[in-house]
Amino acid sequence: MASAETSGTGARRRRVTGREAILTGWLCCGVLDITAACLQAWIQSGRAPADVLRGVASALWGRAAMTAGSGMAAIGLAMHFTVALTEENGTRRSFRTVGDTPRVEVHDPLQPHRELLRVYTDADIHNVTAFMVTLK
Repeated sequence: MASAETSGTGARRRRVTGREAILTGWLCCGVLDITAACLQAWIQSGRAPADVLRGVASALWGRAAMTAGSGMAAIGLAMHFTVALTEENGTRRSFRTVGDTPRVEVHDPLQPHRELLRVYTDADIHNVTAFMVTLK
């Protein structure tokens, strides 16, 4: 559960749980994504945000969604946020937590190469490049 911490000024702050952090991130990303889509549609073709949202709803409701009213736009908005946690095959995603903190492990396949960049000198890179030029 949430606990309180005291900052240097004596004010009490509540600690954010992992679930709250995930929910906040999901909502922020969803809002930014649909905002960007609406802005892009408006700039490129003058389409209203409701048209964009009805377009999202048309994935389930078909062409009829495009001529429907604001209720269909609301359905499109709800679908937008649902899609954010659902894969294309219909699998819903959840997030495992460890205590209060979501644990995320990122495997970067390029990390060994990035570490080698600190080891190689300019002369080494020059020599490798010069050698590669001779290959056919």
